[in-house]
Amino acid sequence: MTLFIRLLEHKEKGSSLSAAISSLNKSEVFSANCTFHVNPKEFKNIPSSPYAYWVSSNVRESYTSFSPVENDVRIVRQGLATAEDFRFVRNWWEVKGELWCPFAKGGDYSPYYSDLHLVTKWGDSGKEIKAGICNRYPYLNGNANFVAKNSQHYFRAGITWSRRTTSGLSMRVMPHGSVFGDKGPALLTNADDENELLVNLGIMSSAAYKYIVSLQLAAADAAARSYEVGIIQNTPIPDINIDIKTELLTLVHEAIDTKTKLDFVNETSHSFVLPELLLQKLISYSPSELFNKLKVVQQRIDEIGFEIYNFNDRDKSLAHEQEGSEYKDPDISKTISMSRKEKISLLLEWSVGVVFGYFSTCPNDINQLNLKETSPFNMLSKSSPAMLTDEKSAFFSNQGIISGNKDDDNNLGSLLKKLLKKTDIDLEEDLDKWLQKDFFNKHLKKYSKSRRQAPIFWPLEDITGSFKLWLAYHKLNSQTLLNCINDFVQPKLDKLTKEYNQILLKAQRNIEEEKQLDLIIEEKESLENFKEEMLRISAFWQPNLNDGIQIIAAPLWRLFQHIPWQKKLKQTWEKLQDGEYDWAHLAFSTWPERVLKKCHADRSLAIAHDVENDLWHEVEVIKKNKKEPVWEWQPKPFGDAELHAYIKEKIATDERLKLYRSNQANNLNGGKL
Repeated sequence: MTLFIRLLEHKEKGSSLSAAISSLNKSEVFSANCTFHVNPKEFKNIPSSPYAYWVSSNVRESYTSFSPVENDVRIVRQGLATAEDFRFVRNWWEVKGELWCPFAKGGDYSPYYSDLHLVTKWGDSGKEIKAGICNRYPYLNGNANFVAKNSQHYFRAGITWSRRTTSGLSMRVMPHGSVFGDKGPALLTNADDENELLVNLGIMSSAAYKYIVSLQLAAADAAARSYEVGIIQNTPIPDINIDIKTELLTLVHEAIDTKTKLDFVNETSHSFVLPELLLQKLISYSPSELFNKLKVVQQRIDEIGFEIYNFNDRDKSLAHEQEGSEYKDPDISKTISMSRKEKISLLLEWSVGVVFGYFSTCPNDINQLNLKETSPFNMLSKSSPAMLTDEKSAFFSNQGIISGNKDDDNNLGSLLKKLLKKTDIDLEEDLDKWLQKDFFNKHLKKYSKSRRQAPIFWPLEDITGSFKLWLAYHKLNSQTLLNCINDFVQPKLDKLTKEYNQILLKAQRNIEEEKQLDLIIEEKESLENFKEEMLRISAFWQPNLNDGIQIIAAPLWRLFQHIPWQKKLKQTWEKLQDGEYDWAHLAFSTWPERVLKKCHADRSLAIAHDVENDLWHEVEVIKKNKKEPVWEWQPKPFGDAELHAYIKEKIATDERLKLYRSNQANNLNGGKL
């Protein structure tokens, strides 16, 4: 046996150590919580053999008494690292279509349930991602699976967590149809047994399990809280009887159901229904009551965990000291502590979405929100219950363009006021001031997740800020800017010209009229510049939602007067010009010669722009140390002249390049846009 003295909780460690040694010499008990007699051989029970002397023998022996997480029933695996997240990862509201799949990529601390707000471009079995990996890492010799790991297990129901975090371990459900990541590994079971997954989720969410995991972190990287696949694989899980399984199933269902309901008021969630102030008018809804329910559930799960892992009172105390004695969730705490003013702001933000036809005024299935009978592993919907699916029922019909100018009919402010009259809620807010000063700041922050900034409502302004238009991202097309000019900018210019001429024609003008002339001249000049910039961009701008919001908005950077966002877009545009994002559709339609030439050198770009069959083929080659020939993708052997001819023909015939050809013809003929 070896004696260990633990003085972590003592401020005066020197004097405490002396007192402990003195007590031991006198055969006195210094403190049962400070001195430990342990056989060092027991440390070998724990992977990496940490000096876990302060826990009971029962805890140390759990590694030999119980089977590890990884066994004949369960597997734990690392997943996809795209190697180019800006290219292959989006927030879910940015894109639509079968190319994009929900992506479990770690994220913030959120036990039991967390909405998957990311998607990844895994269409066609990740063909483009794999080609991109092979191009980036040629030493892989075409083996993309070294980076896109375990793709045979994608789309299965499972449990996921954030591999590396500054917070604690938070296991949560991963729905069917998802791709799991390198930073968001997955636990899977034979035949995707959902009950088995939920029982394991309950055990792995207990304070006891998390404490046992932490013993391995002590030997690895406790400060960084790196919950690696190997650590989870080796952590023991007890076999439990049917009664405990049944209770855990009930508790975990309750936890997931409650967490999902708390997301009913989260605008960027797949579960979003309505802002809290409106939802409370329709159903009984209280975030604080839901949070209290989670605390009760967590308390019982912790009790079960202590029981099945045979924790003694000291072990329980240590686990509670590490994990806390009750359920904690920072996001929920923020929701509960929100002021009425903050809740009103959330209502106003939702209202903008309603005016643009993005959200409905009231979801049709508002009375069918009981989730207990649905599987928490169901595939994620392509939209939230709040989203408008029938354009005919939109509050206001528009082309995705709304004026932000007070003197225009149906400007955004007046439309919001009409809508909000129906809510019967005292807003206590200067709506025009809120739109001018607060909305886009809040909107940009809310729609920025996982290092992606992706606002869906855009304020375009002239340099003076006297003229503003709001655009809806999901309704953008190649005619949007021309519609802005024809329907809003030019009528305003005509009005200013008329006002200018009326004053100018007066035989005599007073000082006020002279000042007004100066203001009109300044406003007119600013608006002319605004128009010219829109015309310049419209000559090549063909928005494709697969590019993502930041790429699509980049050419418009001068039209945004929000400085941080403008700066971000300007940087993005410069990188586009330099060829850093030639995978983007916008790059192809703007600089087709450059992009097509690169497609012949980079198969992933050829796939992105649908020219793989034109420029690449599979060739049978003989490799060293290989008995049989293998098939390998290689660029077709075009000479410079042949490649140039192909590019010229492609530009002349590709439907996607109509605008480019038209612009080139105008330039050649000396025409003006």
